[in-house]
Amino acid sequence: MSISSSSSNRCANCGAPRTGDTSLPCAFCKAVQPAPPSDAALAAAVQKALLEDRDGNGVPDVLDAALRPAAPPSPSTPHAHLAPPAGPTAPSAAVILGFVGGITALVGMGVAGAVLAGSAPEHVPPPPEPPPAVATPAPPPTVAAPEPSAVVTTPPKRTAPAKPVTKLTNEQFGKNVVAAQNKKLRECVEQDLLRTPTAPKAYTVTVLVEHDGLPKNTATAFSPAPTKGFASCARHVIFYGFSGYGRSAPERVEFTFSTSFAFPDAAPAAKAQSGRGWD
Repeated sequence: MSISSSSSNRCANCGAPRTGDTSLPCAFCKAVQPAPPSDAALAAAVQKALLEDRDGNGVPDVLDAALRPAAPPSPSTPHAHLAPPAGPTAPSAAVILGFVGGITALVGMGVAGAVLAGSAPEHVPPPPEPPPAVATPAPPPTVAAPEPSAVVTTPPKRTAPAKPVTKLTNEQFGKNVVAAQNKKLRECVEQDLLRTPTAPKAYTVTVLVEHDGLPKNTATAFSPAPTKGFASCARHVIFYGFSGYGRSAPERVEFTFSTSFAFPDAAPAAKAQSGRGWD
């Protein structure tokens, strides 16, 4: 063990041997061992001492002292007058070798320090722990908008304008009632031809309808002049036609209307009827 290593293993305060971590307090005197200077600090101190130039003449003091001329001998020195005049003396080989050796040692210490620094494991702080994962809600599914379908527009149908409703008058109502009795009026004509072969087959009838909605029989007239039997039969058919029609005139007023009926192909009836004016 070297002197430096043995001294570093002893307490600087009490001299007790130190083991383990020397940065901890001494087990005997509880003093804290000062940290030994690092190699880099020693190298810097040596370099500063070798390159120090206190007189500012541009030459390090180490070389300046080696190159300084020797002092002249004192008069008391015997045979001083026989000594050759003093002149600049060359630096001794020991001084030069010492200076070169110091520079070499300084460079070696710097290289060794760099190697040791490079080989020393670098303390790398542990990577920070990643933050806890936060579950992000999944975005709602994107619903594609339906493509616009071709819309076939059908032009509106043109409808014919509605015909104005013609209000039914009392006269038209009376004509409709008489027309509904054509079958029975034809039977009256056929019975009249059976009895009178020259009787008319066409008539114009005029009817007076009273306030109660029924025709007045005595006012019902025919043209041309009918036989007594035909007039009685036709008045009976027209009266009961209004009575059983099921509807009344639009206006409940007394009114008169005229209408015609004809049966040109009528023939005499096959059998004579009784009643309704034929007796």
